[in-house]
Amino acid sequence: MKKKVLIITLSFPYPLTHGGAIAQYYFLEGLRDQFDFSICTIVNTQEELESIERFKRDLPGVKVFYVNNIPVRPPVVKASFKVRAARAVYGQYQKWKSRGQQVEKASSKAGMIHDDFLLPGMINISYVFPSAFVDLIHQVIETEGIEYVQSELYESLSALKALPEGVKKIFVHHELRYKRLETSQGSSSLSRGFTNYVIENIRTFEINSLKSLDKVVVFNSKDQEELATHLDNVVLSPFGVPGSLIFKKAVSNKFDRFIFIGKEAHTPNADGLFWFLDTIYVPSAGKIDFPIYIIGEWSEATIAKYAACGKINFTGKVDVLDDYYENSIMLVPILAGSGLRTKILHAFANKMPVFSTALGGEDLIGHAEDHMELFASEADFMQLYHEYCGHNEKITELALKGYAYFEKRFDSSRLIGMRREVYD
Repeated sequence: MKKKVLIITLSFPYPLTHGGAIAQYYFLEGLRDQFDFSICTIVNTQEELESIERFKRDLPGVKVFYVNNIPVRPPVVKASFKVRAARAVYGQYQKWKSRGQQVEKASSKAGMIHDDFLLPGMINISYVFPSAFVDLIHQVIETEGIEYVQSELYESLSALKALPEGVKKIFVHHELRYKRLETSQGSSSLSRGFTNYVIENIRTFEINSLKSLDKVVVFNSKDQEELATHLDNVVLSPFGVPGSLIFKKAVSNKFDRFIFIGKEAHTPNADGLFWFLDTIYVPSAGKIDFPIYIIGEWSEATIAKYAACGKINFTGKVDVLDDYYENSIMLVPILAGSGLRTKILHAFANKMPVFSTALGGEDLIGHAEDHMELFASEADFMQLYHEYCGHNEKITELALKGYAYFEKRFDSSRLIGMRREVYD
């Protein structure tokens, strides 16, 4: 008899376009023949609903239950000719009026906040779920005979407080929230007094909530060591890369560009990329022949900011990465956060060389192998550039070491076995 596991997540594991989705999908795909998985989530857009349907076709054995929170448009009532004519005239007026506001609108559209402490979703201590979602969780537990309830990501942590007695409670911590805030504190525009207040409130809630659970899963040993000073229920279970995302069969025969992957809305991406471009790449652009391609959704304001540097290319959202991975070195200039960097694992698995900051490579370095290179300043980076760029044999060696490291430490059977033990 298969054990029955319910996963509560607000970040659905499909499509595989971000780390949270990949980390969840990897184990659903790898363990679906050994466990009966169900998922409870909330759907807010038609796009999310379509993603669920595609996911169900990919992994038909996994049941998906959701609360449909898509706004319902009121029915359209056909207006009289006079009313339609008046609306048309008013619409033309509004169009004319808006021309003078285009810059303001673009600015508003581009108004990304790059400070975690200004984002309510980051500093909210807890989340209160709607009654329909809590009722759905209880209904699924009862009708499906659920034995284990597993909540994913910080946003779903408080959902474990809504569970009935008798089920095992597991939380999968993709990123320690208080650690994310600690590492981003230095770049905040707010006072140290306020940011300390937020961090301590989050830390207290986070740790106390985890104490009451049966198991807490983390992705890297640094997070495990951090939480082990407070908890005795922490389990290490890193994820790997789904086979569908491994498409490069060989190392590129030449290297002539850098790539960065990530969207601006994720603050660590924005902070890290701005730091790299402003303090390293742009000041040294005259000495660097390699262009950089930035893959993901970035605001018009950010694109305009770097337009004068012809070597900086914003591609927008890309559905297929194969062509960009060819001939490229992956840059991971991350300065905040915790967990595992999916983009580094993805690069290793696809035989790409990686240049990263120490935090970006947290728990992926210090294992004796020279499988990635680190930089912390313009001088560090330029040294790496002169050492590697233009020397294809040396870059190829680095890429192969990264792949060998991935094959050894992120062997699929090993990772699946580690996660299977979570349900013992």
